[in-house]
Amino acid sequence: VDILKPTIDISQGQGSSIRITATDETQIEYITYRIDDGEEIRVNKNNEDDTRIEYAVTDLPRGEHTLYVTAVDSSGNFETDENPVIVSSDRPTITGLSIDNENGRIIIEAADVDGIASIEVNLNGAVYRMEDVNRTEATFSLNLQEGTNTISIKITNVNGLSVEGATEFDYAV
Repeated sequence: VDILKPTIDISQGQGSSIRITATDETQIEYITYRIDDGEEIRVNKNNEDDTRIEYAVTDLPRGEHTLYVTAVDSSGNFETDENPVIVSSDRPTITGLSIDNENGRIIIEAADVDGIASIEVNLNGAVYRMEDVNRTEATFSLNLQEGTNTISIKITNVNGLSVEGATEFDYAV
C-alpha cells in the first residue's frame, strides 16, 4: 500500500524559467501548476512506470509571482506547494567608470532595474565589498595608486544575476 506523498522541488532556472520536479517512490501520475490566479495547467507522466516528472515553466512575465504546484501519485496521494518566484532577465550594469584626477580616485557607477544586492571590487589586490545595497543605482570611489592599476568588478542584483568586468590602466599624478 502506497501511503507516501510525492515530493515537489521548485527551483529558478535561467532567465525567466522555473523548474518543477515532482518525485514519488512508486509511480507519479501527474502534476498541475498555476501562476498567481492564472489557469491551472496539467502535466502528465511520460511513461507508465515514471517516478519523476520534470517540467520547465518558461516565458513567465517579469516581476514577482507565486507558483502553485500539486503532484499526484498513482495511488491518489498528493502534495501541494506554493513558492514565490521573481522573474527578471535584466543583468545589472556598470553605468560609469571614470577617473577623478584631482583627488586620485576611480569612480564606479552601477545600476539595476530591480535593485543591486552586492558589489565586489578588487583594486590592485585589495577586495572591497558592499553588501545589502538594495538600491537601483549606486556610486562609489576608491583611491588609485600611481602607475598601473588593475581593477575587477562584480555586481549582483537582488534576483541573483551578476555582471563582471575587469581592466588595467595607468594613472599618473
